[in-house]
Amino acid sequence: KTFHPLLVPSYSASSQRRTSMLHLGLRCSTFQQRFSRLRNVNCSELARVAGKPRTACARLRAVHEDVRDDDAAQEVLRACMRNAGLGLSEDDLNSLCTSLCTANAGVKPATVSSNIVALLSVCSVPEAKRVALRAPSLLRADLKGWFDFLAQYGFTGEQVQYMLCQAPEALSKATLMSAGQSLLVLRAAGLDDESARAVVVNYPQMLYSSETQIHTLLRIFSQFNR
Repeated sequence: KTFHPLLVPSYSASSQRRTSMLHLGLRCSTFQQRFSRLRNVNCSELARVAGKPRTACARLRAVHEDVRDDDAAQEVLRACMRNAGLGLSEDDLNSLCTSLCTANAGVKPATVSSNIVALLSVCSVPEAKRVALRAPSLLRADLKGWFDFLAQYGFTGEQVQYMLCQAPEALSKATLMSAGQSLLVLRAAGLDDESARAVVVNYPQMLYSSETQIHTLLRIFSQFNR
């Protein structure tokens, strides 16, 4: 049986591209629907499908999520601190976990681990342990950011170590903005870079003091140095 050439459908390159794009769009739509359903599956359903207890899923998820008062999440936080190499006792772990989890904001175990590593980069193990126990809020701060900031202003590792051991709460109370403003005030008061660093090292509270407080402290220091 023959067909007239004008009645045979023509599958040009453009029509083939449109057909391929249509099929691709249908596949993308199907994938998005499946992904949406998967995303809405809760932890208990994932645990049932995987044949694992719910605590295992919660423990895996909690490493990069804020820890507050969830038992499984706190278990991950204790494990992170226990394996960090600080030699923390169970009482120390309970104290730190309580301090970190009862604060207004949650804390990520991954953040705690990275901050302990940062502490150990400038302090010995006993010193880092004392700093962590004295100022637990430092474990939720961005210590690497702090160390980079201080290094840009010329502070040495020994100076940073001294500040952490003498007044570890200073870095938790201060912010990078307040610290930068304090250093500018010291420079405006006539101190050179080395003198400004020396003042901050010996009195780290300068990093979160107001301009008025800084000038008052400088007058007191000048009286003692006469």
